[in-house]
Amino acid sequence: MTDRTSTAWAGDISASPVEFATPRITLEDVTIGSVTIPRGELVGVSLGSANHDESQFPDPETFDVVREPNKHVAFGMGSHFCLGAALARLEGEIALTTLFRRFPGLHLGVPLDSLRWRKSLAIRGLVALPVRTGGLNWLGDRESNPD
Repeated sequence: MTDRTSTAWAGDISASPVEFATPRITLEDVTIGSVTIPRGELVGVSLGSANHDESQFPDPETFDVVREPNKHVAFGMGSHFCLGAALARLEGEIALTTLFRRFPGLHLGVPLDSLRWRKSLAIRGLVALPVRTGGLNWLGDRESNPD
């Protein structure tokens, strides 16, 4: 198993920041594949694993923001669907569009393999994300006014 706090995991930008869903208790016997989970058992769900399911995603390890269909479970599902999902998507779109418009040359300021991950089983994230605002644009092309 890969240590998710190591730099070996740094390139996986498609991983979910929330690793596990809130534990649930089965209300009845549930069979998944060839395994039956008895009624009353505590069940934990790995969202990161679910969002990398090759039976749901043609190329699950590729970060693709325009993937169709995109049946990810980042905001839950059914009665557990996040009420703030639409707001979170809108905030993300506005924030990232504004950021990249304001800093068209924004790029990683350190080598990718030097990024360090927080040590947490529940929430996945970087300790820091050093960036530079000039020199290269987001496509990797050289800009005329590097910082």
